Amino acid sequence: LANFSTKQKYRQTVMFTATMPPAVERLARSYLRRPATVYVGTAGKPTDRVEQIVYMVQENDKRKKLLEILNDGIEPPVIIFVNQKKGADMLAKGLDKLGHSAVVLHGGKGQEHREYALASLKSGQKEILVATDVAGRGIDIKDVSMVINYDMAKTIDGELSVHVYL
Repeated sequence: LANFSTKQKYRQTVMFTATMPPAVERLARSYLRRPATVYVGTAGKPTDRVEQIVYMVQENDKRKKLLEILNDGIEPPVIIFVNQKKGADMLAKGLDKLGHSAVVLHGGKGQEHREYALASLKSGQKEILVATDVAGRGIDIKDVSMVINYDMAKTIDGELSVHVYL
């Protein structure tokens, strides 16, 4: 960053990103001369405070297993990731009917709903956020007790913070 104050022949371009998917990496290589990558933390290794659990269940038993986990005294807030918008809507609605206060977040929702969903989870008004993985990127919610990946990710690309697979 010290180059900002000098009058060198070349400009310095700096990119900052929380994740580096292949598309962003290609973009950086196409626009940057000799790009350098700085990693904070250990790539691919969860923090010591994270416990990862994998449950192998049949597709038709996923909802039952999810309810077992949620009814086991898990303190809110909880985030559940799904692969599709329709699946997010259906799961949130189903959890609401069963007495779990859930809100949904996906790309089909407007900015106003996104802000409402995050605010209601942070305030404790809602206990569960059901989100697609794309919509859930970059959200910051303190003291999340559990993150559940309800649907298996289509690819494992180092971007996902995986805590529980159902």
